[in-house]
Amino acid sequence: MKARPISLLLIAAFTAGASAQPPTSPIVPANAGAVGISDLRMLLGDDLQFQMFDFESKENFCMHLGYEHQIDGQLSSVSTGHGLCNVAGRNRLIVMMRLVDDERILSFGLHDRDTGMGTTMALATLPIGSVRGWATREVVQTIRADQEAALFVWRYGLNPPRPGPYHDVRIMVRLGENERHLIGNF
Repeated sequence: MKARPISLLLIAAFTAGASAQPPTSPIVPANAGAVGISDLRMLLGDDLQFQMFDFESKENFCMHLGYEHQIDGQLSSVSTGHGLCNVAGRNRLIVMMRLVDDERILSFGLHDRDTGMGTTMALATLPIGSVRGWATREVVQTIRADQEAALFVWRYGLNPPRPGPYHDVRIMVRLGENERHLIGNF
Protein backbone atom coordinates (compact mmCIF):
# COMPACT_ATOMS: atom_id res chain seq x y z
CA MET A 1 0.00 0.00 0.00
CA LYS A 2 2.84 2.41 0.76
CA ALA A 3 4.34 1.93 -2.72
CA ARG A 4 1.20 3.24 -4.42
CA PRO A 5 1.20 6.80 -2.94
CA ILE A 6 4.94 7.19 -3.76
CA SER A 7 4.40 6.19 -7.40
CA LEU A 8 1.48 8.64 -7.68
CA LEU A 9 3.70 11.42 -6.31
CA LEU A 10 6.44 10.62 -8.85
CA ILE A 11 3.92 10.60 -11.70
CA ALA A 12 2.52 13.94 -10.51
CA ALA A 13 6.03 15.45 -10.35
CA PHE A 14 6.91 14.28 -13.90
CA THR A 15 3.57 15.46 -15.29
CA ALA A 16 4.01 18.92 -13.73
CA GLY A 17 7.49 19.21 -15.27
CA ALA A 18 6.29 18.12 -18.70
CA SER A 19 3.52 20.72 -18.83
CA ALA A 20 5.76 23.64 -17.80
CA GLN A 21 6.04 26.38 -20.42
CA PRO A 22 9.46 27.41 -21.77
CA PRO A 23 10.73 30.72 -20.43
CA THR A 24 9.85 33.83 -22.42
CA SER A 25 12.51 35.98 -24.01
CA PRO A 26 12.18 39.44 -25.53
CA ILE A 27 13.16 39.78 -29.18
CA VAL A 28 14.01 42.99 -31.02
CA PRO A 29 14.68 43.77 -34.70
CA ALA A 30 18.39 43.93 -35.64
CA ASN A 31 18.05 46.61 -38.31
CA ALA A 32 20.90 48.81 -37.04
CA GLY A 33 24.40 48.30 -35.73
CA ALA A 34 27.34 46.19 -36.77
CA VAL A 35 26.95 43.04 -38.83
CA GLY A 36 29.25 40.18 -37.86
CA ILE A 37 31.12 37.80 -40.12
CA SER A 38 28.85 34.88 -39.21
CA ASP A 39 25.84 37.08 -40.09
CA LEU A 40 27.32 37.85 -43.51
CA ARG A 41 28.05 34.18 -44.21
CA MET A 42 24.39 33.38 -43.59
CA LEU A 43 23.16 36.31 -45.68
CA LEU A 44 25.46 35.88 -48.67
CA GLY A 45 24.58 32.25 -49.31
CA ASP A 46 26.54 29.68 -51.27
CA ASP A 47 27.82 31.80 -54.16
CA LEU A 48 30.41 33.81 -52.17
CA GLN A 49 32.96 32.67 -49.61
CA PHE A 50 35.38 35.06 -47.94
CA GLN A 51 37.96 35.34 -45.18
CA MET A 52 39.09 38.64 -43.63
CA PHE A 53 42.40 39.25 -41.86
CA ASP A 54 43.42 42.36 -39.90
CA PHE A 55 47.06 43.22 -39.32
CA GLU A 56 49.24 46.24 -38.59
CA SER A 57 52.36 47.04 -40.57
CA LYS A 58 55.05 49.40 -39.29
CA GLU A 59 56.46 49.86 -42.82
CA ASN A 60 55.09 50.14 -46.34
CA PHE A 61 54.63 46.64 -47.75
CA CYS A 62 53.55 44.50 -50.66
CA MET A 63 51.72 41.27 -49.94
CA HIS A 64 52.72 38.59 -52.46
CA LEU A 65 49.74 36.33 -53.15
CA GLY A 66 49.14 33.07 -54.90
CA TYR A 67 47.20 29.84 -54.77
CA GLU A 68 47.47 26.09 -55.27
CA HIS A 69 44.42 24.25 -56.61
CA GLN A 70 44.13 20.50 -56.08
CA ILE A 71 41.39 18.26 -57.42
CA ASP A 72 40.92 15.00 -55.50
CA GLY A 73 44.40 15.41 -53.99
CA GLN A 74 46.16 15.96 -57.36
CA LEU A 75 47.74 19.34 -58.18
CA SER A 76 45.71 21.07 -60.90
CA SER A 77 47.11 24.62 -61.07
CA VAL A 78 49.49 26.98 -59.23
CA SER A 79 49.93 30.73 -59.45
CA THR A 80 52.32 32.90 -57.40
CA GLY A 81 54.05 36.26 -57.58
CA HIS A 82 50.99 38.51 -57.71
CA GLY A 83 50.81 41.29 -55.18
CA LEU A 84 48.85 44.00 -53.44
CA CYS A 85 50.78 46.97 -52.05
CA ASN A 86 49.83 49.48 -49.39
CA VAL A 87 51.41 51.89 -46.93
CA ALA A 88 52.13 51.33 -43.24
CA GLY A 89 49.22 51.25 -40.83
CA ARG A 90 46.23 49.13 -39.86
CA ASN A 91 45.27 47.01 -42.86
CA ARG A 92 42.67 44.43 -43.80
CA LEU A 93 43.15 41.62 -46.34
CA ILE A 94 40.00 40.10 -47.81
CA VAL A 95 40.12 36.86 -49.83
CA MET A 96 36.97 36.09 -51.84
CA MET A 97 35.74 33.21 -53.98
CA ARG A 98 32.58 33.86 -56.00
CA LEU A 99 30.63 31.34 -58.09
CA VAL A 100 29.95 32.71 -61.59
CA ASP A 101 28.27 30.33 -64.05
CA ASP A 102 30.22 27.07 -63.63
CA GLU A 103 33.51 28.53 -62.34
CA ARG A 104 34.78 30.24 -59.21
CA ILE A 105 36.63 33.56 -59.34
CA LEU A 106 39.37 34.06 -56.73
CA SER A 107 39.87 37.73 -55.75
CA PHE A 108 41.85 39.67 -53.18
CA GLY A 109 41.29 43.07 -51.61
CA LEU A 110 43.62 45.06 -49.36
CA HIS A 111 42.81 48.38 -47.71
CA ASP A 112 43.90 50.65 -44.89
CA ARG A 113 41.31 50.33 -42.12
CA ASP A 114 41.62 54.00 -41.13
CA THR A 115 41.59 55.69 -44.54
CA GLY A 116 39.92 53.06 -46.75
CA MET A 117 42.69 53.40 -49.36
CA GLY A 118 43.65 50.17 -51.05
CA THR A 119 43.25 47.95 -54.06
CA THR A 120 41.61 44.76 -55.32
CA MET A 121 42.65 42.08 -57.78
CA ALA A 122 40.90 39.14 -59.44
CA LEU A 123 43.61 36.50 -59.55
CA ALA A 124 42.14 33.37 -61.10
CA THR A 125 39.11 31.60 -62.51
CA LEU A 126 39.00 28.02 -61.25
CA PRO A 127 36.90 25.15 -62.71
CA ILE A 128 35.30 24.20 -59.39
CA GLY A 129 31.65 24.75 -60.31
CA SER A 130 28.80 24.42 -57.87
CA VAL A 131 30.21 21.56 -55.80
CA ARG A 132 28.08 21.17 -52.66
CA GLY A 133 29.65 22.09 -49.35
CA TRP A 134 32.73 24.10 -48.42
CA ALA A 135 34.91 24.56 -45.37
CA THR A 136 37.86 26.68 -44.24
CA ARG A 137 40.84 25.17 -42.45
CA GLU A 138 44.51 25.74 -41.55
CA VAL A 139 44.41 29.46 -40.77
CA VAL A 140 47.93 30.72 -39.86
CA GLN A 141 48.66 33.29 -37.16
CA THR A 142 51.70 35.07 -38.68
CA ILE A 143 52.72 36.17 -42.16
CA ARG A 144 56.50 36.25 -42.66
CA ALA A 145 58.68 38.31 -44.96
CA ASP A 146 61.19 35.54 -45.54
CA GLN A 147 58.95 32.66 -46.57
CA GLU A 148 55.71 31.91 -48.34
CA ALA A 149 53.04 30.35 -46.15
CA ALA A 150 49.59 28.87 -46.63
CA LEU A 151 47.26 31.45 -45.11
CA PHE A 152 44.33 29.01 -45.20
CA VAL A 153 42.70 26.31 -47.34
CA TRP A 154 39.19 26.27 -48.75
CA ARG A 155 37.78 22.79 -49.38
CA TYR A 156 34.87 22.41 -51.80
CA GLY A 157 33.02 19.09 -51.78
CA LEU A 158 32.78 16.30 -49.25
CA ASN A 159 35.76 15.04 -47.29
CA PRO A 160 37.16 11.66 -48.40
CA PRO A 161 36.35 8.81 -48.17
CA ARG A 162 32.87 10.05 -49.08
CA PRO A 163 32.18 9.71 -52.80
CA GLY A 164 32.38 12.66 -55.15
CA PRO A 165 35.02 15.13 -56.24
CA TYR A 166 36.62 17.60 -53.86
CA HIS A 167 38.76 20.67 -54.49
CA ASP A 168 41.33 22.25 -52.17
CA VAL A 169 42.36 25.86 -52.82
CA ARG A 170 45.37 26.80 -50.70
CA ILE A 171 45.89 30.58 -50.42
CA MET A 172 49.61 31.44 -50.30
CA VAL A 173 51.05 34.73 -48.90
CA ARG A 174 54.41 36.40 -48.22
CA LEU A 175 55.27 39.96 -47.14
CA GLY A 176 57.66 42.03 -49.24
CA GLU A 177 59.01 45.57 -49.37
CA ASN A 178 57.20 48.57 -50.83
CA GLU A 179 60.02 51.08 -51.32
CA ARG A 180 58.11 53.38 -53.70
CA HIS A 181 55.13 53.95 -51.37
CA LEU A 182 52.75 52.40 -53.89
CA ILE A 183 49.08 51.62 -53.33
CA GLY A 184 48.04 49.18 -56.03
CA ASN A 185 48.56 45.71 -57.44
CA PHE A 186 51.15 43.98 -59.62
